[in-house]
Amino acid sequence: MKIPFEFIFISADAFKLYTRVRSRLNFGIDIFKSLAKIGSFNIENSSKI
Repeated sequence: MKIPFEFIFISADAFKLYTRVRSRLNFGIDIFKSLAKIGSFNIENSSKI
């Protein structure tokens, strides 16, 4: 079975796009987690006052 070169290039681009989106998603999740930590920390501190 012969795979056309166009298909290989398209899949390579799609894979690059997927990895880029996934890294951005992970970055966003990390930011969200840190914000949640900060938020819960502030809530704990304000409840002590």
